[in-house]
Formats: sequence, structure tokens, C-alpha cells
Amino acid sequence: MRARYYFIAVALSIAASISNPSFFAGASETDLATDSLSSAWEEVWGVDEFGDQTDDTYFFGTFKGSFSNTATTGSDLKAEIVVDSQCRVYLTLLEYNDHYATYLESDELLVKTKVGDVVSEYIPTGSAPNSPLKLPEEFKDSLYSGVLVKVVAYIGSSSYSFQFDSGDYCDFIWNKAQEYIDNGRTEYGIALATELSTYYPDDKYDKEIYHKALNLLYDEKYDFAQELFNAIARTNSQPMNLTDMGLYRASDIQNDSPYRLAYASEVTNKKIFTYDDKGYLLNTKLLSSTDMDYSGLATFGYDNNILSSVNFTGFMGSTEENRGDVSGSGLYTDGNFSMDLSVQDPANGAYNVSINQELDENGNITRETKEYSLSGITSEMQYVYDYDSEGRIITRTDQKYTDSQIQWEWPHNYFYADNGCLDRIEYTQTINNQNVAYAYYFYYEQGKAVDENIVNSLAYY
Repeated sequence: MRARYYFIAVALSIAASISNPSFFAGASETDLATDSLSSAWEEVWGVDEFGDQTDDTYFFGTFKGSFSNTATTGSDLKAEIVVDSQCRVYLTLLEYNDHYATYLESDELLVKTKVGDVVSEYIPTGSAPNSPLKLPEEFKDSLYSGVLVKVVAYIGSSSYSFQFDSGDYCDFIWNKAQEYIDNGRTEYGIALATELSTYYPDDKYDKEIYHKALNLLYDEKYDFAQELFNAIARTNSQPMNLTDMGLYRASDIQNDSPYRLAYASEVTNKKIFTYDDKGYLLNTKLLSSTDMDYSGLATFGYDNNILSSVNFTGFMGSTEENRGDVSGSGLYTDGNFSMDLSVQDPANGAYNVSINQELDENGNITRETKEYSLSGITSEMQYVYDYDSEGRIITRTDQKYTDSQIQWEWPHNYFYADNGCLDRIEYTQTINNQNVAYAYYFYYEQGKAVDENIVNSLAYY
């Protein structure tokens, strides 16, 4: 199919004196025709005033229809929908397939859609006599509806009718998003995925976006993985529905089948658990969008099938300006665990974080301490665990100390399903003198973990 180019100066700021408001340079109007109600959507590249291709990308679809006015009834119409690189939507109408519809500044403009039984109205904007009509953001509810969309546009006394299958557009957008993510235009690909997740009426594409995010995570592209996870993030009271991905909430687990913890999610943190063929916890991958949390990979080692070591590589900080590499290793000895992390902080220089865990006779963590010193100020985080009669964590209280003075403490409450599987952790933080509630949801996959106590102790590490 012939490449087409979006002419920036003509398409986005058409003066009233321009007689041919084509979106494209170098393509005839005959070339833009289609023989079907719904064209195959195309990627279109912009050109500058010298005819050279730019980095701007546009998506273009052509649809047949009919129009009527005071001089004709039911005559041929060609409708063009263009979505620019900022995800703005434009509509162009060509009477008799080759004459751009004209209008006066005083003419009323209206676009109506019918999706199923739902009729919506939108007020477009444009510049007389014949610029493309810019559709409002709300039109995307129809564009991403995933079903047949019937459209009627009114310009003064003229009416224009056509229809298109928005499912084709949604599939096209997701394919382009994946292509861009894989081929170096990652930020644009993520923007498209976010649009799709935002406007599509159910979680069909969320499932695929989730798997794409996992692939980025495994490739250690943490920032991009985090953005994709954010694209499908739900509110704290509405965890993601990941059943079709093979991930289950605790309440969905059947007692006669082995399940193990696979994924944990809240607004700012995501964690993936992976296992070896024998069911031993192999590693955890952590993503965080907060400034003082770690993002990276923890790998676990075993001695005679007993957890003996952990190695961590990653970074701390959510932006390039405050980011520093983090690496370290820890050992389980004599029933306790200790770990030293080295942090390269661009803002504060290099420093170490010392982590120690105290375990009871059952191997349960009772207290964990993280200590570090910045600019001569020693800070310490203490995590105090309480257990129920069945040996399950019921609360974890986070306490922050600076120079031995407690600054704050945040209790975390653990909730379990009737089958005993950890369902969620709820906690409240005080931010800018306001209490903000959070929930950390847990998801399971089919399979057996050799030591569930180890996995659960690392669930919110």
C-alpha cells in the first residue's frame, strides 16, 4: 500500500483561503478511496514544509457513507478519521468522494454516534470554509467501544452518515503499541496502550498489556514496565481482574489444587514471584514508583534445599535525577538473616543499607531493621510482626526512626481468605497531614511452592 504523508501546515492550521485541505501531501484523493465500510487502518508519517518526513505519526481510516443537503439526497460520501500523535481525533467529509464539505463560521456543527442502543452527541470545532473537524475527547468513548459505530454529522442543513467497526481500530492500536514498545518508540507505545486501557469498556486489552509489562520487567526495563502497569492500574478498592491470565485472587483458589503466590500489586508497587521446576522460590522482581523504594531483582540461593542467600540488583529512586544503582547480598545463618546493600545515590553520594531480621523458633520474622546514614543523619526502619495462633502474620507495623527518635509508624493489617491464603494487606499513611488508605492485593497461580512460609514472609518485603 502506498505510503502517505500528513501535511502539518495544512492539516492542523488550515487558513480560510486554502482551497484543498487534504491531510496528505503526495497522495491523490482517488488513492484514498476504499471499497469497504471499514478500511484497514494505516500509519501515516508527517512531512514538513519542505516535503521531508518528520517523526510525527498519524493513524488514518477511510469509510464510505452518504450525504444529503438541499440539492441532493443519499449521494456518495467518503469520511476520513485521523488520530494524530497527541491522540487528538479529526474528521474530514468528502462529498461525492472528492469534494471537501464546506461550511460557514455561523453554521452549527454536530456529530452524533450510536453504539448499540446508546446515542451520544459531540460538538466538533473547525475553521471555515473546509478544515477538518476536531472531535472532543469524549468521542473516544465511541472510537474505543470495540463494536460497530454509526455516525451522523450535521453541518448547517447538510447531514453525513457512515459507520465503522471500532474493534478494528482497537486491534490496530494495540498492534502498533506493541510494535513501538519493541522497536524503540516505547513512550509512544505506552501512551497508546494507556489510551486503549482508559477507554476500552472492559479489560480485554488490560490482560495483554499486563503480559507485555511482564516481558519488559523480565528484560529489566523497569521504568517502561512500571508505566504499563500504571496504564492498567485500578483504584485501591478495585483490584485488577487477572483470572483470564491464569492468576487468581485468594478467594478463587480451590483447596484440592496447589496454588502459589505469583503477583502482588498496589498503586505504587508491583512484585512478581517466580519459581524453579521443583517449586523453590527463584526470584522476586520488584517495581516501585516511590522515591525511596527499591526496584530490581532479588535472586535466592539454597543449601541442601534450605534458603541460604539472596542477591539483589536494581536501583533506588523514581527519576533519572535521583536514581542510584543498588546491589548487595545477604545470608541466612543461625536462624537469622542479614544483608548489606550498596547504594550509589546521585544526590547524597554512596552509602550502605544494613538489613537484619530476627526470627522465632518457627522461622517467622518477628522484627526487621533497615539502617542507613545520609548527610550525617542516621535513619532506621523497623518492621514489627505479629502472628495469629495459626502462625500467620496479622499485623506488621512500620516504624521510622531518625537519630533514635521515632518519626512515624504505619500499621499494616493482613487479611486472609477462608482457605487461608493471603488476600490483601491494608494500611494507612499520613501524607501532608492527611490519612491516605492503600491496599496491596495478592494473586496466585497454579503450582506448588516448596516453602510457603518463605514466600509469605517476602510478600511485602
